[in-house]
Amino acid sequence: MILLSIVFVVMFSAINVYFFVAEKFNIIDKPNHRSSHKEITIRGGGILFYLAYFFYELFLSQEFSAFLFSGITLLAIVSFIDDLKGLPSKVRFPVQILSIALVLIDLNVFSYPFWIIVLIMFIATGFLNAYNFMDGINGITALYSLAVLGSIHTYQVILGSDSSQMFQPLYASLLVFGFYNVRKKAKCFSGDIGSITVGALIIYLLTSLTIKTETYESILFVSVYLVDSGFTILIRLLKKENIFEAHRSHLYQVLVNEKGYSHLSVSTFYACGQIGVNFIVILNYNYMLIPDLILILSISSILITVYWVIRVQVSGSPLHIQS
Repeated sequence: MILLSIVFVVMFSAINVYFFVAEKFNIIDKPNHRSSHKEITIRGGGILFYLAYFFYELFLSQEFSAFLFSGITLLAIVSFIDDLKGLPSKVRFPVQILSIALVLIDLNVFSYPFWIIVLIMFIATGFLNAYNFMDGINGITALYSLAVLGSIHTYQVILGSDSSQMFQPLYASLLVFGFYNVRKKAKCFSGDIGSITVGALIIYLLTSLTIKTETYESILFVSVYLVDSGFTILIRLLKKENIFEAHRSHLYQVLVNEKGYSHLSVSTFYACGQIGVNFIVILNYNYMLIPDLILILSISSILITVYWVIRVQVSGSPLHIQS
């Protein structure tokens, strides 16, 4: 409790210092025709997520993870530069691939057969960008990340490998960021540094869980995001659009921008949906109810059906959605 209190004080102090710096150097997000917000807002508040991880490695980690630290730090630096002035994909993607490789080296993934390494690298890099693309409305990154990290933490406790010291700074950073972001008019946005950093840490934690349990059901901990991102990419490909360009085609964007639902109601819907899925996954692991492959297929089918029904209801035809 004392540790958490200290971290909260550090996080609140850090974000207010960042607000001062961001206002001084004009680190802001100006709304455009593809934005889901209408006010000029400070960008990069998600720098707290990296500071929380740095705090963990500096003061709490029992064993310094050089590869993990290098990968997360490299991602954070490049993502923050991207927030400041924008970087082309030909710069960002190679850095992301290198950073993910460093993170996976820490987990000894490169001792696996080559095709497994390539598959994991592909999935991890895709997920990292999907997590970034899903950061488009107030509250969604803070609430969804808390849902995912809380579920992973619970799963670890059941496995007997609780690592609260890593989670506590992350919880504090998300709650402090959420205080300024989970509101009708946000004081700040996460920025790429926030969504990319927390996305990379989730990749690390989920890969670690998969290795420990020797099952694949932990992928369901982020299944709500994966379904939205996957079908959005498919729809954009069918419409022959550039999937790397900014757009407003995600279901959460359609619900906010075209149907008029509030940012916070949609963000809460996504987070609660993921909590519901994760509860089932944890319950299944605890009581060994059904095989993990059947669980993955069953939950994926349900999520896809729910997604498609909502999308058709709000848009008529998914291919007619505004880009």
